[in-house]
Amino acid sequence: MSFKTTSLAALGLTIMACIQQGSAISTTSKSLNYKHVAEITKEIRWYVTPGKMTNVAQTDEEFGYEYEVVHAEESTATGNLIEPLRSYYQVYTYHHDALAEWDPSAAPFTAKTPLPFKYAPMALTRQVWNSFQDFNVSLDSAAYQNKTAGFGSALTPLAKLSWNTTKATFVDTETKSRDAGMYVGLLLADSSAGTSHEEIYKTLELRREYVESRLRVKPGLATGLLNYVQSGKALVTGTESGKVFMDSLQANSPFTAGIFWEHVALEEFWFKSPTDATSFFKGLPKLGKLQWKGSSGSYVVAGVPKVVFDKDKGRL
Repeated sequence: MSFKTTSLAALGLTIMACIQQGSAISTTSKSLNYKHVAEITKEIRWYVTPGKMTNVAQTDEEFGYEYEVVHAEESTATGNLIEPLRSYYQVYTYHHDALAEWDPSAAPFTAKTPLPFKYAPMALTRQVWNSFQDFNVSLDSAAYQNKTAGFGSALTPLAKLSWNTTKATFVDTETKSRDAGMYVGLLLADSSAGTSHEEIYKTLELRREYVESRLRVKPGLATGLLNYVQSGKALVTGTESGKVFMDSLQANSPFTAGIFWEHVALEEFWFKSPTDATSFFKGLPKLGKLQWKGSSGSYVVAGVPKVVFDKDKGRL
């Protein structure tokens, strides 16, 4: 599935047109130069959206047990043995009672999966590593037991933010709010020709400016928004779409047998409740269109977040 996108210059004009009032966007934050952040940041985040093949008879309960119990226990054991693996989060989209107040139509993207794969994302996994080298080397370790198949990529965290109501701006933070009851991840996929790192980073900067401008115009949208994290394709990976990421891993990686779609950017939003998330995204009507030219297959994972283990005590 493809989306109507445009050039970076036109993206900027679209954002300015969406700003209805207020002063210019603050540029005091170190996070606004994402290319520089990517150059100096060693930390890598490994994101996968595990799920089940649509032609396989597996209930949500069966998947939930394999993911929440078996996979979580294996990953915890791995984390105990591999020091550079700092944290492991899971997000569940199939806890329907807890998500009753979430309106999926509020999400910026309509695609659930990159076609033509017959695969349904059921969750999201986030692992935080000290560096890509640590991650890559660890894949060859007998201690690494993660065998999850899904759509995935290794991304560099570019901005870790919270909303400052008094200053009406995003501020940098390293600490995750502990009372999050809802998580929405917007996964942006690459074009078939491959998108440059600079274009990905610039697009994320513009998307952040748009979100910030809307919150200034309508402060009530920020109610319940706890954290906002933007991550983009790591500089250690190439620009060619698809196979480049897999080629950068160890030849015997457990992931090479998986089914992968390479998303090259991810925006994570943490909320107090599904109601807060629904209201927030309904107030951002242009967000789904702010992508680089040719971007395709972008999708949403919205669900209940859980920290399986965290060695850094709340690191966002």
